[in-house]
Amino acid sequence: MVILAGVLCPAPASAQLPIQPRDAVMWSAILSAEDSRPAQARALGPLAGGLRYPDPEIRRLTVRGLGRLERDSMRSDRGILYLTDLISFALHDSSATVRAEAANALAQAVSHGNPGPARDSLVARLKNERDPRVRGATAEALGRLPYRSSPSIEAALLEVSSDTSLAAVLGAARGYEAFYRAPGRTSAPGAQTVTRLKELARFSGRGRGAPARADSVARVRRLAVGALTATGMLDPGIMQSAATDADPQVRRLAMMAAGGPDSAADRARLVSNALRDESPLVRYDALRVYGQRLKATGGCGPILQAVNDKSPHVVLLAIDLLGGGCDAQYRQQAVDRLVAFAKLLTPAFVDRGANPAPSWHQSAHAVVSLAHVAPDRADSLLPAFVGHTTWWVRVYAARAATVLKENAVLTQLAYDANDNVREAAIRGLSQLEGHAADSVYIAALSRKDYQLQITAARALDSTSNPAPALAALNAALLRVTGENRETSRDARMALLRTIGSLGGPEQGTQIQVYLYDWDPAIATETARMLSQWTGTPQEAAPNALPYSSLPALASIAQLARSRAVFHMRGGASFEMTLRPFDAPTNVERFARLVRSGYFDGLTFHRVVPNFVIQGGSPGANEYWGDGPFTRDELTAEAHVRGTVGISTRGRDTGDGQIFVNLVDNPRLDHNYTIIGEVAKGMEVVDAVLEGATIEKVEIVEVK
Repeated sequence: MVILAGVLCPAPASAQLPIQPRDAVMWSAILSAEDSRPAQARALGPLAGGLRYPDPEIRRLTVRGLGRLERDSMRSDRGILYLTDLISFALHDSSATVRAEAANALAQAVSHGNPGPARDSLVARLKNERDPRVRGATAEALGRLPYRSSPSIEAALLEVSSDTSLAAVLGAARGYEAFYRAPGRTSAPGAQTVTRLKELARFSGRGRGAPARADSVARVRRLAVGALTATGMLDPGIMQSAATDADPQVRRLAMMAAGGPDSAADRARLVSNALRDESPLVRYDALRVYGQRLKATGGCGPILQAVNDKSPHVVLLAIDLLGGGCDAQYRQQAVDRLVAFAKLLTPAFVDRGANPAPSWHQSAHAVVSLAHVAPDRADSLLPAFVGHTTWWVRVYAARAATVLKENAVLTQLAYDANDNVREAAIRGLSQLEGHAADSVYIAALSRKDYQLQITAARALDSTSNPAPALAALNAALLRVTGENRETSRDARMALLRTIGSLGGPEQGTQIQVYLYDWDPAIATETARMLSQWTGTPQEAAPNALPYSSLPALASIAQLARSRAVFHMRGGASFEMTLRPFDAPTNVERFARLVRSGYFDGLTFHRVVPNFVIQGGSPGANEYWGDGPFTRDELTAEAHVRGTVGISTRGRDTGDGQIFVNLVDNPRLDHNYTIIGEVAKGMEVVDAVLEGATIEKVEIVEVK
C-alpha cells in the first residue's frame, strides 16, 4: 500500500471504473445537478436528458439522481413535470442495473409525496420482469412506499419472495421488513404472508445459487424475523428457532422480540439461555430484556453475574441496571459491587486505546448507579469524580450530582473548562433549580460549543426575567451567525426560538436581518416569528452560502482504489473500504479531512451497543463538525453490520461525523449516506468504548 500525496494522480487507463474518462463531463454535470437540489424543472439539466445517454452507467446515475431529489414533481414552463414519469421510463431500460436503480429511485422520489403512480409502475414492471436483481429491487421499493395498507403490494411481495433466486428473495425480505416496520399500518398481514414470513425466518438458501454476500442467506432470516416481530406474528416456535439460529444477529433479534409485551410465555427460558450465548451481541440484548422484563420477579442474580462478563459493554449495562435497585436478597451485594467499581477510579486516566483496561467507564457508570440506590455512598465518593483530570469522568459526576441534588456541585461544574461538562451540569441545574440559575445559563451562551448553547437557550425558555436573557441570546445568535458555519443550524435555531418565546415586536429590528440569512431554515423561522409578532405576513429571502467545490472524476477514481486506516490510540486499527462512486461528495470531503489531519486526536463520542459508534466531532458531541453541510447521497445499499455512514440531523446536513453500524440497521436504509465498509478489524470497532481516541487516519492506496 502507498500513502497518497495531497494531489491525486489520474487513474491508470487499465483501471476498471464504472465511469470512463470520455463520460467525465456528463458525470460531473449529473453530480452538479444533484448537488444543487433544483426546485425548478429548467434547472434539472442532465437529470432530464441523461436517461437516453448511450452508456448505461450514466443512465443509472441519472435515474439515481432523480430519485435523490425526493420529489415526485416540480414546476416547469409547461406546468407540472412529474419526476415519477421520468423515473418510470427507466423501468423499461435495456440494462438490468438501470431498471433496478429506477425501482429504488421511484421509492425515494415519493417518500414524502404521492406513492400511487410509483406503486402502479412498479407492480406493472413485475409482470414482465425476469431479472432476479430487478425483481428484488422492485419488491423492496414497493415495501418502502408510504402506505398504511395495500393489497397489491402484499401480493407482489408474496410473489417475489417465492422466486428461486436469492437476489429476488432478499429484496422481497427487505420489502417485507420495511413495509411492516413503518408506523401506522392499519391491517394485519394475511395468512399467506404470515406463512411465507415464517418460512423465510427459517430460510436456508439451498438451491438459490451462490450468495452475493457471505451472509445474504442469514440476512433473509434477520429481515423476516424483524417483519414478524413488527406484525406481532412471531409465534413461540419461530422465536425458539430464531433463538437457536446459527447467526448471532438472528439470535439477537429473538431477544429483542422476547422483550415485547406479548412475548411473556417462554421469555425466562429464552433469556436465561441467551445470557450464556457465545456472542456479546446476544448477551447484551438478553441482559437488557432481563432488566426490563424479568428482574422484578427473578431478582438481581443474573445481573450481578453479568458484571463479570468478558464484554465491557455487557458489564457497563449490568452496572447501569444495578442502579435500578435490587430485591432484599441482593441489595447489599449490589451496592458493594457498585462501590467497588467506583473505587477503581484512579486520579488520572491514561488513554490506552479503543478498549482500555482498566478504564474510567466502569467507575463512572457505577457512581451514577450508586446515586440512585445508595446516595450516601455516592455522595462520599463524588469529589474524586468532580475533580478528575478526565473530562468524560466529570460529565458522569454531573449526572450523579443531578440524581443526588447536589446543586452546589452542579454550579461548580457549570463553569468547567470543558463545555461538555458544562452542558451536563446545566441540564441538571435546569431540572433542579429552574430559572433560579438563569445567570449560569446566560454565562454559557458566551461559549463556543453548539450543544452547550442549545441546552442553555432551552433552559432560559419561559424565564420570568427575559431582559438579560434576550440580550445574551441575541448576542450569541449574532456571534454564531458570523461564523458562517452551516452546521451551526441547530444552535442558531435554539437561540432564535427562545428569542421568539421570550420576545415580541420590540425584538423585530434585531432579528429582521435573519430574513436574509444564508440558511433557509433560519430565514423561514424568522419570517414565522415576525409574522406572529406583527400580524403581517413576512417573506423569507435567504442568501445561500456558495456551494463547496465538487470532486473531479480522477480524484474519485483514485479513492475507489483506496482504503482509510483508523489508527486508534493504544495500537489497534481498523480499515475501511470507500464507496466514492456511491457518495462522491461525502467520500471526497472525508478524504480531504483525513489528509488535513482533522480526525487525528478526535474521539468516538457516541457508543450505543448493538447499534452504532459515532465519532469525528471536534467538540466530542452531536453538534460540532466540519463547517459546510454535505447533501445526502442515498443508495439502494443496506446499512448492514460494518458499513460506515455519515451522521446527519435532518436531510442534507452531513457535517463530517461518521458512524459504524455494529449490527444490521434496516431502519437507517435510504435515510443515511453510506461512504464505506469496515474491511478489516471489525473486532476493534466492536471493542470501542465511549471516548476512544482516534490517533490518526490515513488514506492508503491498495495495490
